[in-house]
Amino acid sequence: MSFLRRRIGRRIAIVVGLAMAAGGIGGLLLVVDQTSRIQATTTRRFLHALARVVSSSFSLAAPAESGHRIDDIVARLGHEDDLAMLDVFNHDGQIHWSTQPGRRGMQVDDDTLAAIEGTSRGDQNPLAEFLPSLDLGTKPVTVVIPLRLTSECRSCHAGGPDPIGGLALTAKAAHTAGGLALPRDAGVAVLSYAVLLTVLLLFLIHRVVVARLSRLVQVMSMAEDGDFLVRAEIDAEDEIGVLSSAFNKMLAKITDLRVERIDAEREMTAVKDELDYQRLLSEKNELLEAANTRLSARIHQLSFLNELAHDLASRLDLDYVLDLFSERVRTVLKVPQFAVLLLEEDQESLRVLRSRGFGGDDDTIVPSFPLGDGLSSEAVKSRKPIYAPNIRSDTRKVLYRTGRSVIGSVLAVPIIYQDRVLGLLNFSSPVVDAFPPEDRELFVTIAHHAALALGNARLFEETLELTLSDGLTGLLNRRALEARLEHEWARAEREETPLSVVMIDIDHFKVYNDQNGHLLGDETLRRVARIIFDNTRKVDASARYGGEEFFVILPNTKKSEAIEAAKKLRRSVEQADFVQGYRQPLGRVTISCGVATAPEDASSMRDLIHAADHSMLLAKQHGRNRVEAADAATSIKKPITNVMSE
Repeated sequence: MSFLRRRIGRRIAIVVGLAMAAGGIGGLLLVVDQTSRIQATTTRRFLHALARVVSSSFSLAAPAESGHRIDDIVARLGHEDDLAMLDVFNHDGQIHWSTQPGRRGMQVDDDTLAAIEGTSRGDQNPLAEFLPSLDLGTKPVTVVIPLRLTSECRSCHAGGPDPIGGLALTAKAAHTAGGLALPRDAGVAVLSYAVLLTVLLLFLIHRVVVARLSRLVQVMSMAEDGDFLVRAEIDAEDEIGVLSSAFNKMLAKITDLRVERIDAEREMTAVKDELDYQRLLSEKNELLEAANTRLSARIHQLSFLNELAHDLASRLDLDYVLDLFSERVRTVLKVPQFAVLLLEEDQESLRVLRSRGFGGDDDTIVPSFPLGDGLSSEAVKSRKPIYAPNIRSDTRKVLYRTGRSVIGSVLAVPIIYQDRVLGLLNFSSPVVDAFPPEDRELFVTIAHHAALALGNARLFEETLELTLSDGLTGLLNRRALEARLEHEWARAEREETPLSVVMIDIDHFKVYNDQNGHLLGDETLRRVARIIFDNTRKVDASARYGGEEFFVILPNTKKSEAIEAAKKLRRSVEQADFVQGYRQPLGRVTISCGVATAPEDASSMRDLIHAADHSMLLAKQHGRNRVEAADAATSIKKPITNVMSE
């Protein structure tokens, strides 16, 4: 039944079923007990009657000579189904006759013998019985009857004890239990009645209690799921009906509260929406103001970048570009401290080209420093901007600054032009974390403009240098030499200072070329040019005059000083080790030098060059590998062209 699946139905069914089962079993046991007692009494009476019949055989027997009839009786009784055993024994308990032949001569048990010894002649009922405890017909019933010493027995048992013996009759267990069939049927009937009554009670309980409670539980489950409009059925005014009515009232109250809550939620939602709208409007206004501020700053930045790009593109002078760039960053962008660092050609060190905002004894700028583990070095190596919001707590150092005042924040942005790092832009502030992300983004953009401007300026200088320098030796070419000589001549006249020049020619260079080839010849030219450049001053100008001839301008230099400078050049070349130099006519690569000084040797640039050339020819005529100075009184017998062709 379905109601048994419910807990309360199952419990009621278990309680009622156990009660009915206990009652049925108790009734069955009572019926069986009473029936067993009746059956035992009936069996005992049957055995008494049978024992009297058997004992009477001793009284009805013929005289002693004819013997007893007990043998025939025992033989007949041995075939009775209800009689288990018949024993006839004397006063001492020895069995003389038995329905079981094997028991003759055996001794009866003590209880049987005691049963006949306890009787006397004066007893009203001469029969004595021994009946063991009944166990629902599972044990046999035994009846013991004493045999008295009657007048008929005196002929054989004169002077013997009284009683002279006894009879022991035992009924079969099947006989004693045979009457239990009726009580068992009665027990089955009782159990059937109990089961039927239990089922009836359970049906009534289910109909009156469980089914109604199940419907109430179902309504409660629906209410638990959120259906507060459902109501429980009230079909009686009993406790379940009262419970259903109370539950319906509770649901009605919950429904009212729910309606009130919905109305309150609607009002709160409306208020919340209004507040959200006002807050959103306020946030939008703030965002709009912030966007306008950022837009204004962005416009200002773009305007600055546009002007900066225009100004940087208008000039290709590197110094002008650096000065303009540094000043604009400091004044327009309000960066407290700013520096431009250039990566040297060896790619191993940085040089500070421009710096703004630094100063004082506690903040000294180092003009040049090697790449190490500093912040600027990391930016160069990583090719990415490096930001240190608090340089005091940062393990990386600012190597181009020394002193106790190195505090605040630093941003190092690499200047990359055509995938090559040219240097760095360093933006500094004494304030910790002074540069927000948008400022750092602007500085990176500025670095791109700086890279383009510096790259173009350097490219212009390199191009200009290529137009003014000799492609093989790197010294000034003939055109640049003439321009530089004009400049130095004008200054010497203006300042009334001496101007000396040296004409240089490599001795027997044609022989060297013929013996070793033009590749080694070119290498020798480059080597001699490097020696000349390394052994002259920065104010001096060295140029390749043509072929294997070189020309050196020595501003503000007297003739004696110029001669010493020329001798130094001659010794440096003579002492240098050139490839295949030992094969030269002089055993080494050597040079011949001619010195001339204005105004004592010449009154014009052309005359000055001519005087130096004549002196160089004199050196060659006098054996080469020597220095000759011009003399105003000296004359050259041969034309210049003939001498140069030798």
